[in-house]
This record gives sequence, structure tokens and C-alpha cells, in this order.
Amino acid sequence: MGMRRVTIMARAGMITPMGTDATAPPAARSRLHRVGLIVATLLLAVVLPAVIAGVLAGSAAVTATLLGTGGALGGAARSGWSRALRVVPLVMVATAIASWSGIGWTWVAVLGVMGAIAGAGYAAGYLPAVLYGALAPEVVPQAGSLRDAILVALFAGAGGAIGVLLGRRLGAPPATPAPRVPRRPDVHVVAGASSAIGLGGAAALAVATGIPHGYWIPLTVSVVAPGLALGDTRHGRQRLVGNIGGLALTIPLSLVPMPSWGFYAASFALFTAAFSVMSRNYGWYALLESAAVVFMVSGGQQVAEVGEVRAGATVIGFVLVAITAGGAAWLLRRMPRVTSPAVSAGS
Repeated sequence: MGMRRVTIMARAGMITPMGTDATAPPAARSRLHRVGLIVATLLLAVVLPAVIAGVLAGSAAVTATLLGTGGALGGAARSGWSRALRVVPLVMVATAIASWSGIGWTWVAVLGVMGAIAGAGYAAGYLPAVLYGALAPEVVPQAGSLRDAILVALFAGAGGAIGVLLGRRLGAPPATPAPRVPRRPDVHVVAGASSAIGLGGAAALAVATGIPHGYWIPLTVSVVAPGLALGDTRHGRQRLVGNIGGLALTIPLSLVPMPSWGFYAASFALFTAAFSVMSRNYGWYALLESAAVVFMVSGGQQVAEVGEVRAGATVIGFVLVAITAGGAAWLLRRMPRVTSPAVSAGS
């Protein structure tokens, strides 16, 4: 039987994909098929590259690969996969510097520059891609040498390429419509300064206070700011509530006795559940994804503490985004509106 004939028959319901119960109702088969695809995608596009990175270069490379993948995937969804691809070299440079310097004032400067670039590219539709790309330099651990930092950056770039391909495969457009604001120097300056203050200020607050897991503050800014900057306040509220709800979910789960690998398995299961509901309910996605990240980061150690710090950092980051984005929006509303058609999606 030819491949084309098999595909046509599968679409017509004449044959059942392997691993699916032919006696199950169509809706149940569809859900099973969706979950199966999500599990296979996570294993092949996320877990396998992370395992390879760990074998070749250790835990820092694993972190860089995962964050590079997640950041590029988020950027592809919000900005378009072509813009996310163009941001990958910037992510690699920023990750190399951040990994070499560690969390300190150089790290603050790197994130401030990335924030400025993101804001300056707001009118062209690049803000989400750059802010999501900042996830890798925000969280990547300090490398032991410049050579190791460059190696970590290469893995972040590889993860970014995987995230772009994954976003394209999942239906992300080459480029999303850019905001209808004028492309003038004053607009770029206002948006760039606002974004730099938001992301760089979050990093500076983490360094100045020295709180454990302080990198969650700029990370929250990177995740929440794109939605608010594009006018999606509902997205920002759901992210805030979801992150706090994720903490509440981790507390009872952390009381279940299990080895460290069990916490990683729980993280994988939570990620699978999160992606299965992402297109239908972003609030539940944010909750499940938040709990999954807490389990992954803690590795079974002090889960409640990690979750509590992350919830507090989420609130702080959300307030910073609200202040800076609100100020920028107030200024931009007083600037002349563009009268020509919206910027081409291919820009």
C-alpha cells in the first residue's frame, strides 16, 4: 500500500494510527493522538537534544539547550519563526557573556542591552522574539572558563534552531503582523528605554537584593512583557495567576516520597499536560507549566522553597512590566499614529 494511499485512508478514518484504540470514540481517539504527538515531540525535539548536550558538555549545556529551545519556540509563536531565527545569534552572544560572567552587574548590563534591542524592534515586531530569547542568558549557570561559556552558547544556539523548527512545524507563521506604530527615532527610543528599564531593572533588583533564584524576576518580565506590550492584558493576568497556582500544586506533590528521577518524570508529565491544553486554556497551561518548571529546577530538593521564591518573583516582575509598559504606552498614545497600512508581516 503506497504512502499516499495510507495517508488518505487515515484521514478518511478507514485505518487507525498505531497505538490508538480503534473502538474508542472519535473524540477520545483525537485526544489520545494529540497527547501521543506531544509526548513524541517533547522526546525527540526537547529531551533527546538535552540528553545529548548533557553527555557532551554537562548540566550547563542542558540548561542552555532547553532554554534556547523554549525561548525560540515562544518567539516563533509571538513574532514568527523567521524573526525568531534572526534573533538566535544575539541569544548566543548574550548567553556566552552571561555564562562567562555569572549573575552580577555584567549580567545586568547584558539583559539591559537585550531589553533595549527588544524595545527598539517593537515597531518591527521583534520585541517578543528578543525577550523570549533572553531566557537563556537569564538562567544559564556560570561556566568555569571562557571556552566553556562559548560551548554553552553554541548549545543555546542549537536549542534556538530546534525551537524555530518546532515552531514552524506547529504552525507558527514566518512573521506576525507588526504593531501599528510609527517607525520614528522617538518611538524607538521610548520603547527601547522602557524595555531596557523593565528587563535590566529586574536583573538589577535580583543582584542588589541577592535573593535565591533571583533570576526568576527578569525571567518573569521576559515571559509576561510580550503579551502586555501587544495589548494582551488577559494573557498577563493568566500568567500571574497560573504561576502562583503552580506553586500551590507543587506543595502537595512535593510531599510524596520519590527519588530525584521521579521529580523529573513528574516535570515531564506536567509539561505534557500543559502543552495538551495550551491552545484551549492558557490559564491552565500557565499553571501546569509553572509547576513543571519548579520541579525541573529543584530536582526534588526544596520544591516548596523554589516555588515560593518563583511566585514572589513573578509578582515583582509583573509589577515592573506593568509600570514600564504602562509608561511606554502612555507616551506612545500621545505620538502621531501611522496612517499607512500595517508593517508587512515579512519584515
